[in-house]
Amino acid sequence: MLLLLLLLLLLLLLLLLLLLLLLLLLLLLLLLLLLLLLLPLPLLLLLLLLLLLLLLLLLVPPLPPPPPPSTTTVTTTTFTTTTTTTTTTTTSTTTTTTTTTTTTTTTTTTSTTIRLKCIIFLTYCVLL
Repeated sequence: MLLLLLLLLLLLLLLLLLLLLLLLLLLLLLLLLLLLLLLPLPLLLLLLLLLLLLLLLLLVPPLPPPPPPSTTTVTTTTFTTTTTTTTTTTTSTTTTTTTTTTTTTTTTTTSTTIRLKCIIFLTYCVLL
């Protein structure tokens, strides 16, 4: 029963969000109509071009993420030497360990953030 109520509430919130989006679209259309009546034709065409670019930025899917950086290997080398004589036995052990670790950090800007910056800039241009 509780799950059904939560599902119903989620559906109601989704419908409310859709209604809000439609209201925003209607407001944008009214604003465009008002601009159509007030602006000269070249400025209106520029505004429509900016809106078309904004729509295009929203519709184009983002680029796939870049491949991860290549990993480096860690090499360990051990040398052992044993020396024996007939009168006395001497064992010498030499251990040499060499470890090399390289870490490469790459900072990338995803296409989503670039797209968001373009949308903000175009919206700013439209509002000016």
